[in-house]
Amino acid sequence: MKNLTHKNYEVGYGKPPAKTQFKKGQSGNPLGRPKGSKNKQKWGPADQLNKLLISEAYRGIRINDDTGPITVPMMEAIIRSMAVKAAKGDHRSQKLFISAVQKVEAESVEIRSAIMEKLFGYKMDAEREIEYRKKLGTDCSDIIPHPDDIGIDMETGMPTLLGPFTPSEKKSFEQTVAMIYDLEHKINQAEEELEELTDEDERAELEGLIHTCRSIIRKLDKQIHRWRPKK
Repeated sequence: MKNLTHKNYEVGYGKPPAKTQFKKGQSGNPLGRPKGSKNKQKWGPADQLNKLLISEAYRGIRINDDTGPITVPMMEAIIRSMAVKAAKGDHRSQKLFISAVQKVEAESVEIRSAIMEKLFGYKMDAEREIEYRKKLGTDCSDIIPHPDDIGIDMETGMPTLLGPFTPSEKKSFEQTVAMIYDLEHKINQAEEELEELTDEDERAELEGLIHTCRSIIRKLDKQIHRWRPKK
């Protein structure tokens, strides 16, 4: 019976030769991963070390401050300790602390200069494009951010954007401006009614409404940096 089955076995798709078939209980990959072994780490040695260092650098640690015990990141505690030693006259700490501050300040100046160069380069290009389109009588509404919305923060000296940065943000700004215009219209109507009212209670109610509307306008204006659509 065994010989008959072997003779009548047809080799083809899904029917490999009997000699090449795996025997029952035999692994198809005898040199593969041993049973019970864990998956290999995706991180290499250097990546793992970097990850551990960053994790440790920002781990919270309890220290004593002027106001009592507080929890701060490990790096902050180290910097504080180095600064205190430097203030007490430790020359090595003074050298390290001053060097670190100078490096950070130099990098900050470099980053600020790069941002200024890019942003004001864009501002000049956008202004030229607007002038060109105005001569042609074409639309300029798709130029976002608008060059007039790019300025300088007087406190930080950094470039600042006082208008929308994307089309979706512009739509949100325009909706906020529409709300402001609607509130201003209501204030004008209330002020006109106020001139004709003599009843003290009604006047107080209307004045309260005007005050509320103006308060909301100030908050909305602050959110959009007093931005208004450009003509």
